[in-house]
Amino acid sequence: MISESEWRQIDDVVFDIYQAENVRDLRLRFLERMKQLVPHEISVFDLKGRRRGRDVFFDPVTTTIEKKALDSYYDEFIEKDYTSWATSQMGDIVAYRDSDFISDGMRQKSEFYQKWMRPMGVVYGCGINVFSHGVGFATVTFARDEGEGDFTDKELDILSVTARHLGEKFHQLYPVGVSYRGRGGSLENFNELYGLTAREAEICEMVCSGLLPAEIAASLTISTSTVNRHLANIYQKTGAGNRSTLLRKALRSLGKDAVFD
Repeated sequence: MISESEWRQIDDVVFDIYQAENVRDLRLRFLERMKQLVPHEISVFDLKGRRRGRDVFFDPVTTTIEKKALDSYYDEFIEKDYTSWATSQMGDIVAYRDSDFISDGMRQKSEFYQKWMRPMGVVYGCGINVFSHGVGFATVTFARDEGEGDFTDKELDILSVTARHLGEKFHQLYPVGVSYRGRGGSLENFNELYGLTAREAEICEMVCSGLLPAEIAASLTISTSTVNRHLANIYQKTGAGNRSTLLRKALRSLGKDAVFD
């Protein structure tokens, strides 16, 4: 059973989720907070979308995994991860434990375990599927060493509670799903069609890459109010009444596979 002190910590996590000004800070803060509630050695929080009928995971953040190891996962081992198929079949389950759907013997014989998990000294894994209103937004993965033992039912309950709030926050930010512009994509035709200025075009493309006004402002070294003023001009020129409509209209010009919804 979740204790009173743990509920207070969960309340702090939920508060952080809804107060976060941008998705990157939200994810990093979440990982940091969860070290106390669900002890672990490594963790990663990536974004999730669909491309050509397949799940795509991108823009991972972590405070515990070296860049080389993180890159190797997404470049080489993501297709060999024994959790990939199982989590894609989970429906409305938001939190899972690796050992719930694969035996220790099979897991420890796998190439993913032998070449990626074991070198980092971790044995047990669990994770969160972040989704809401039928849309998947992200995944969070945790792993720890043999000495700490497998993740407990109580820890999965804690992850389930926080996952529901993550899903609602992401749905507020990205009601049609997290957008992703693949390499080589260009909004040049869209920008010309609606007569966007160079700065407006730049901001429009950053919006379509999933950045929020505060993140755009930090990247361009301008104020958030200036970004919002440009966005208002973009909405007026394109006839988009809000961010979601702008995303749909702009990304449609890149082809159907350029937006995850």
